[in-house]
Amino acid sequence: MNDIIVSMKKIELCIFDMDGLMLDTERYLWIINERKALAEFGYEIDDDFLKRQMGGSWEVYRKNLMNKFGPDFPYEKYFERILQLNKYTIENTKLPKMKGLMELLEFLKKNHIRMSVATSTSKVQAHACLKNAEIYDYFENIICGDEVSNAKPDPEIYIKSYEALGVSYENVLIFEDAHNGALSALASKARLILVPDLAYLSDDDKQKAFAVINNLEEAIDIIKKENQI
Repeated sequence: MNDIIVSMKKIELCIFDMDGLMLDTERYLWIINERKALAEFGYEIDDDFLKRQMGGSWEVYRKNLMNKFGPDFPYEKYFERILQLNKYTIENTKLPKMKGLMELLEFLKKNHIRMSVATSTSKVQAHACLKNAEIYDYFENIICGDEVSNAKPDPEIYIKSYEALGVSYENVLIFEDAHNGALSALASKARLILVPDLAYLSDDDKQKAFAVINNLEEAIDIIKKENQI
């Protein structure tokens, strides 16, 4: 009986968020360019507000901006400007990876554990970021924010990720760094590992997570234990 239980819980697929989890794009892409774009339109924004938007959809961000700055805020031009600035950054800067990422990806590859990405970022930008960081080829599939009907915190993106590969949620491990992503992952029923960084996380997120770690490399020992490697 114990052997059956272990087999059912064996990790077959790891699904990764991208921004702030694998790549340090929250610091070196989004925040910098959001502030730059806002300044161009004559606005300023505080860190706490930005952190609470991380991992969510553009639509929710738009509503929050309109609530904060009023109906005259030029959100369409603002979003367009951010994407222009991000495109320039991606094309002209090497995006930094988060600590322990390569060690974890290599471990998963060596042990034949499948990998995929589920990010709120658009397909064009997400693929560009993953290629920029030279990690694109590690992933069996990549599902982006503009490829789902319901953005995080809805679980659609994670359910779509593991169902597309024919893996049960019991055999899935999700890596997240933000509150919206944590809610999405938990609602998908898969196990969640949190790697806190800049983005807001609630105490409830941390309590409900399978584990909370300091960096991605620490996940290796967890996977070794679960898979009896």
